Order: sequence, then structure tokens, then C-alpha cells
Amino acid sequence: MKLSINKQNSIIIATRKVVIYSTVAIIIGLLLSCGNKVSREHENVMEAGVTRLDITPSIGYKVHNITSDGILDPLEVKSIVMQQNECQAALVLADLFYMPLELSEIVRKLASLKTGIPVANICVAATHTHADPTCYEEIEEYIHKRNLNKLTAEDKVSYPAKLIDIMVNSIVDAKSKLQPVNIKSGIINIEDISFNRRHLMKDGQIVMNAGFLNPKTVRSVGPIDPELGVILFNSIKEDKSIASFSTFAMQLATIGNTTKFSSDFPHFMEKKLQTQLGDDFISVFGEGPSADVNHWDITKPGPQIGYEEMTKPVGEKIGISLLQGFSELKERNTSLAVMSKTINVPLQTYSEMDLEWAKSFTETDASLI
Repeated sequence: MKLSINKQNSIIIATRKVVIYSTVAIIIGLLLSCGNKVSREHENVMEAGVTRLDITPSIGYKVHNITSDGILDPLEVKSIVMQQNECQAALVLADLFYMPLELSEIVRKLASLKTGIPVANICVAATHTHADPTCYEEIEEYIHKRNLNKLTAEDKVSYPAKLIDIMVNSIVDAKSKLQPVNIKSGIINIEDISFNRRHLMKDGQIVMNAGFLNPKTVRSVGPIDPELGVILFNSIKEDKSIASFSTFAMQLATIGNTTKFSSDFPHFMEKKLQTQLGDDFISVFGEGPSADVNHWDITKPGPQIGYEEMTKPVGEKIGISLLQGFSELKERNTSLAVMSKTINVPLQTYSEMDLEWAKSFTETDASLI
């Protein structure tokens, strides 16, 4: 997920299929003028409504393929609905590992029927938390049976049924809370928190997660993006900040293997923001492009994992950086526009030599963080 302040704010939604044949891109474009603050006397009013609802399953439901035995912090779905004149748009972020295409489609369709927001103007995405509910095959089966009108009584009270209802209601609730807002936005740099996990070794190989303090490591071979992109929504009536939408390129995988549900570091980021902005402030976070970026600094000792050890300090550092960077955010002359585009992504191919080399490694040779 990448936030571009000067042009447009884009959310990428990918299917779960093993062969990723397409990536559905729903681009919610807040076209932000980068000029100086101007009089709003003749401008059209921007309205926004924000809500968050709990989507945490009951204890015992699987968390990242492991039976859960607790909750570290609630899993949530957060929605922002924006409206200006006849244009309406909704942005929805759910604490899931990924967003199945089937789930995105049904939520957008049902929400559109209830709100009047065009289906194409509703973006539904996942935060990519690794302490997520393992519901994806169940969702696919539920929607398939729903489409055939073959739902059982048990299906109708299942987690997928509840998840769909809550996600749809989050959009409905957000629209009901529309109010005039002004918008500030900008980029805040956060250093020494994200690291590329592709490493060049002294033997010439490139590996993922070379290991902490590994003397055979030469350097990282890929980039990071230290920019936290931020849009801040300020209530004109209440004269206070009510929500933010931000993106940062780093995997939500700071906890490690866990038997408890969590939204990962965005939870602590929001809590830190609430210390200054109030408990009702809502931080909507989207992960930026970060397949090769995590929080591991391999130049220091490990394991650099754990809820209190890493998740909390990472989230709090991002929250503090945002609070300290408030003065850098600029008020914008905003107009709302929505664009959508489907991007076809070819599957990467490998030679027989590549495959044989990969098979030579054991499970302990690599990390999936």
C-alpha cells in the first residue's frame, strides 16, 4: 500500500490464489493541491466519517493457522467514508493477513446497496497482520454456498457471516458520521526502524534473513522506504483531529509465532496518538509495499521479536514520529476523485537449476517472517 500525497492515494488489493493472476487495484484519489493555503470561501466542503468495529473471533478460532488461546489486542475493521458534492468514496482496512477477492466483492456490493456509494468507489484491503484469523478458505466456501442459496443455519452464524456483516456495517456507520472536515497531509521520515531482508553473502548468494550478526553477510541488496505518508482529518465543527490515514512500508510481523490475536504494531501506534488526540481518535493504517522489508536489524543481536519486546516499541516510535511531525503536515485545497484500474501481474518463473538449488535448503535454513 503506497500513499502518494502529490498525485493520488492508492490501495492495492491482491487475490489469495497460489497463482496470482491478477491484482485488483482500487485507487481512492484524494487529489491534493500542493499550493499554499487558500481561502475556503468558494470551495466545496469535504465531508468525512470514520468508524472502527471489532472483528476478533472467539478464542479457539485459529490464529495464523494455530489454535488461539487469547487476545493481545482487538482485531478491527476501520472505514473512512468521504463525500464532496456528488462524489462518494469509502476506504476500508481490516486486520486480516490478506483480502480474498470474494470477500472484497461481496462487502463492496452489499455496502453499495445500503449506502449508495458506487461499488467501484469502495476500496477494501487488509492490513497484513500476521496474528490474523485463519478464515480465508472458510470465507471462500461460505460465499460459494451463499451464492447458491445453500447456507445452513450453522453457516449463518459462522465467523465469515459475522465478518461480512461487520465490514458492511462499518461503511454504513462511517457514512452516518459524515461531517465537514479540512485535511492536512504530508510525508514524515522514520529512520532505523525498517530493513531490507534480502542479503548478499560472501559466497555470492542472495538469501532472505541472513541471520543476526552473521559474519558471512556483506550487505542488504534492496531498498526500504522510510516515508510515513499521512492524511489527517480535522473536524471543522469540533475543531480537532478525528482520524488519520497513514501508510508505511514494513511487514506487520513483529510478534513472531503466537497463539493470540493482534493487529500488530498499528495498535500501539494508535494508542500513542490517542494520548495526545483523545481516546476517540481513529488511526487507519495501511501497509506499504514491503515484501522484502521487516523490522529486523541483523547488525544487532536477535531475536528482535515479541509483543512487548518489538511490537510495542515499533508502534510507539511510529506514533511519536507522527505526533512530532504534525507541524510538517500542510493544509490542502482538496477535491475528491476516484479512479480504478485492474493490473495483470505475471507469475514469476524459475529454471530447473533454481528449483534444485532451493530444494537443497532445510526448513531451518530460512525464515518466513
